[in-house]
Amino acid sequence: MAKQRFIIKNAHIINAAKRSYDASELLVTMHEDNSWYIEQISDTIVDVTARSVNASGLYITPAFIDIWSHMGEIGFDYRETYSTGTNAAVCGGYSHLVLAPDGKKVIDSPSILERRVNDAKRTGKCNISFCAAVTKGLAGRELCDYSALKKLGAVTFSDGKYESMPDAFLYEAMLGIKKADSLLIAHPRYHNCYNSPSVNRGRISKILGVEGIPCSAESLDVARYLLYAAETGCRLHICGISCEASIELIAQAKRKGIAVTASTSPQYFSFSDDDILFYGARAAVWPPLRTRNDVSAVIDALSDGTIDCIVSDHTPLAKEEKGNVIKDCTDGTISLQTTFSAANTYLVTPGHIDVFRLIDLMYTSPSRILGINHDLKESSEANINLISLDREFIVTNNYLKSRSSNSIFMGLNLRGCVDSSYITITY
Repeated sequence: MAKQRFIIKNAHIINAAKRSYDASELLVTMHEDNSWYIEQISDTIVDVTARSVNASGLYITPAFIDIWSHMGEIGFDYRETYSTGTNAAVCGGYSHLVLAPDGKKVIDSPSILERRVNDAKRTGKCNISFCAAVTKGLAGRELCDYSALKKLGAVTFSDGKYESMPDAFLYEAMLGIKKADSLLIAHPRYHNCYNSPSVNRGRISKILGVEGIPCSAESLDVARYLLYAAETGCRLHICGISCEASIELIAQAKRKGIAVTASTSPQYFSFSDDDILFYGARAAVWPPLRTRNDVSAVIDALSDGTIDCIVSDHTPLAKEEKGNVIKDCTDGTISLQTTFSAANTYLVTPGHIDVFRLIDLMYTSPSRILGINHDLKESSEANINLISLDREFIVTNNYLKSRSSNSIFMGLNLRGCVDSSYITITY
C-alpha cells in the first residue's frame, strides 16, 4: 500500500542515452517500507489521489553513483559517520556510494567487511557498497581472499593511495582479481621515488619551498597498471587522473582494447596549482593540483570520453588535521555535496560539455562500470534527482552537511544544485 504519492509536473526528464528530454511528468509513490517507486512516466498524468509538485525549470535525472569516497571508517568516525556522510551524499544527489577499504581496521577480511556492511545498513541514508583491500593491512605483502570478500558484497578491490606492491606481487594480485571476476581500482603514484607532497613540482612548489611531485610519478604508475591489465585481462579503473601524460596513456590503451576505465575528481577540472597560492592548505589534495595545461587536458578528456566518469574522492578531515600550513597539513577535500555543482559550474556553464554528458559522467558510466542500474522506468525503484542548472549558492559551513568542513570550494559561488532527491535504500 502506498504511503505517499507525488506527481512531479513541468520538469524536463533527461535521457542521457538518447541525448534528449523525455516526458515531462512523473508519478512516484512511497510504500510502507519507505521505498520510492516510479509508478508512471508520461507527458500528462491525471490522478486526483496524488499530490502535485510543480518542478518548472527543473530537470529529472537518475540519482548519481560514486565509485570512490571515504566515511565511517572504524576509528575515524570523528571525521565522518555513515549518517553524516550519506546525508551529504543525498543532498548532493547520490543514491549509491562505493567506500574505500582504509581505516584503523582495513577491509581485508570477511569479518571486517561484514561489520562495515552492517554499520552502513543501520545508519546510512543511501545505498553503500564497499571496496575491499588488495593486500592485508594495505601493506603490500599478503594477498586478500578476493572470492570470499566478493561473496560478502565487496564490489571492487583497491589498496588506494597506499598501494606499495612490488611489480611481481601486483601482477599476481591482478590475476587473482581477474579470477574473481572483479574490478581493480588503481590510484597511481610511484612510491620508490616520492613520498606524498601536496604540491605539483614546478614553479609553485619552488615558491612555497616544498619538494613537489611531478606528473611523471602519476603517468609512470599508470603505464605499469595498463601493461599488467593488458597481460592479465584484469578489469582496471584508474582513479584521480590529473595529468595530460596519464590521459594520453589511457587513450592509447583504450584504442588497443585494454579493459580500462578512468575517473577524475572536481578539483582537477576546477583548479590549477596556481590556486594553491590563494587557498593554501585548503587546496592540498592528492594527487596535487596540476598546471593549467593539465586542467585543460582533463576537461578535454571528460568531453571526449577518455575519462569515463567523475568521482567525489570525498575525504573528510578534522580541522586540526587539515590545519593552515600546506607543508604540514593532511591532503583531501570533502566533495559529495558539491561534485555535481562543481561539474555544472566548471564544465557545463562554460560549454565544455552539455547536461547529457554530465549525467553520463555522474550516473551512466559509473552504473556501467559497477553493474548498478537504476534507470528511470515505470514500475522500478525510484532513485531520482530534481536538479537546477541555474540556481547559485555560496559554499558555507551552514550549507555543508558533512561532519568535516575541509572543502576546497569553501566560500566560492557555485551554479547548479540538487533541489530534492527520491532515494530507495536497497541491500
